[in-house]
Amino acid sequence: MSKIVFIPIVVVALGVVALLVFNFTQKTDLLGKLNSLGYGYTVEIKEIAHKGYTSRSILAQDGARRMRVQTINNVEQDKVGEILAELTAPVLDAEKDITVFDPYTGQETTLSVPEEFKPLKKETTIRGQTVPYYLAHANIIFSMMVYSEVEVMYRGLFATYFCDNDKTAYKLEIYYPIFEEFDEEKALHLFSSLYCR
Repeated sequence: MSKIVFIPIVVVALGVVALLVFNFTQKTDLLGKLNSLGYGYTVEIKEIAHKGYTSRSILAQDGARRMRVQTINNVEQDKVGEILAELTAPVLDAEKDITVFDPYTGQETTLSVPEEFKPLKKETTIRGQTVPYYLAHANIIFSMMVYSEVEVMYRGLFATYFCDNDKTAYKLEIYYPIFEEFDEEKALHLFSSLYCR
């Protein structure tokens, strides 16, 4: 009788251990990739919810350089376009004019991001696949809504993509501080190394 009770307990315990190991490897996968590339990033991972999906917000820092990654897991194929559009919204917002009320003048004012600070769409090839990305300017809170050179605190790379192999949508932002020259090739190398495996 004790053997019969012991076997289910062992099976459940092994299942829990396997789940914990899988979850830990998923969380540390980005850190492992960065460390294997020789980057000295410290990584902070937060579990968040995004419209009913399991999602992670990941902030990696290397000195003043920042990398932000948002993942949305288990995206159904028919929802991929919608999710990628939501993740790309910051780029589209930077291309639109906005109207705000100016309390000092009592009138509405239209603001637009100057052309030289608007995200610039480019493409790269990763493992034989053409992948779009943007070169972007960002302010202190990593918003691309910058209206003057004084507001620009970061330059970097912004990309959204979907990986069929793990059914995950990604938003990747790699930022260099304004006082450090943005290295597009290095950022593309990092993007390529993190792109769908």
